[in-house]
Amino acid sequence: GDIAHELIYDAIEKVPGLGAVICAGSEAIKDPFTDGWRRLVNDHRFRDVTFVVSSAKPAASELIKEGYIDSLVSAQPFVMGSLAIDKLYELAMEKRGLETAGFENGTWFRTPLVSNNVVGARFQNPTIENNYLGSLVIMGYVFFFVIVALWAACTTVVVKYRKKSVIRASQPLFLHLILFGALALGSAIIPLGFDDENLTPAQCSIACMAVPWLLSIGLNIIISALYAKTRRINMIMMASRSCRMVAITERDVIKPFALLMVITVTILTCWTVLAPADYARRPSTGTDHWNRTYKSFHGTCYDNSRALPYRASLYAVALVALFCLALEAFRARNVQTQYAESTYIAIVIFSLLQTVVLTTVILAIIDPQNTSVRYAVLVISIFIIDMATLTLIFIPKFHSLRVAMAAGASATSSNGGTEGLKMQSYKLQDIGETAMANRNGIIDSKNRNGSIDEH
Repeated sequence: GDIAHELIYDAIEKVPGLGAVICAGSEAIKDPFTDGWRRLVNDHRFRDVTFVVSSAKPAASELIKEGYIDSLVSAQPFVMGSLAIDKLYELAMEKRGLETAGFENGTWFRTPLVSNNVVGARFQNPTIENNYLGSLVIMGYVFFFVIVALWAACTTVVVKYRKKSVIRASQPLFLHLILFGALALGSAIIPLGFDDENLTPAQCSIACMAVPWLLSIGLNIIISALYAKTRRINMIMMASRSCRMVAITERDVIKPFALLMVITVTILTCWTVLAPADYARRPSTGTDHWNRTYKSFHGTCYDNSRALPYRASLYAVALVALFCLALEAFRARNVQTQYAESTYIAIVIFSLLQTVVLTTVILAIIDPQNTSVRYAVLVISIFIIDMATLTLIFIPKFHSLRVAMAAGASATSSNGGTEGLKMQSYKLQDIGETAMANRNGIIDSKNRNGSIDEH
């Protein structure tokens, strides 16, 4: 027994990454070497070595209960002995000529030498991994807080300076729609972080349907608002190039927005009523190193069997809306507006297309059981879309507002009161561009210079 222990010590020390030690027989564990075996196992626990013993001794049963043997392989001596007696009996009867043995001299017989494989007690109840999102949701909450803070700042400036020419030229209605869409889209981060660690499955199922509502409505509001604004620019330019006067009101360009919203809400309502998604926790696939069913579970939203048409319809509507928006932006690529909004809108459109396509591809590749990675991908994608929209649409506008207010203050000071402001208000008319002065969006056919001032 002591020699066996020394050999095992030596093998473990000299063989890096040794995975298992197999002892054929009970010499290393039987009395009086049982305590030495315990010390051997304790000294090498940190190496993650599996100890396998082939023995039917009582000491083996005690050690496996205590966790000092990982796998016990026991022989069946009775079967071995009875088989030998049976074969000897057949040979004796053959010699007497009473019967034929049925085997030749020198034949080997297989016996169930290794018949029982008992996994150690400490392996009977492996730790169950539920794959909760846990602290990962903190990342989502931080992103949501940043989105809300930027949204609040943009909303405050738009409302406070809504009568300034910079804000009026950008159409406050469209700005408010973009802000609402960004907030709705960012709000989808909250239900994305719900799982059954702290909530019931029924509550998580409600969150499952809240996510597509917020994602679809938020994204489509942003797309349709940008589409309506870009389309209005194109309609104004077309009227200007044809040398005719045309009145373009907000009602004229809000129709595509209303149509897209009606389609989106209809699909979402049918999906919610007829084929709602359910939250469930199911076992993950795969086995552990003992070839047992892996004790890991993942909780996620599962679509109803009839949900595919609704999900596909939402994807199709969003892609068609993005395509129409990209087409309008392409038509307006050479239009130069007063605050270069067409350029920033084009960058936002490119960001939307890139993020939506990449997110769809990545989610298709990721294993559905990897809920943490899927959550991180969705949260980051939402954050990118919202930040790109809010920063590119509003930050340049606020910079122009600051410059205009500074210029107005300077003109007021140098012209003795309001005279400078009056001169500025008539400046557009002096160069033949009456679009800024006309609150109904009427374009004077005398403006032929290829650029417009939006109102």
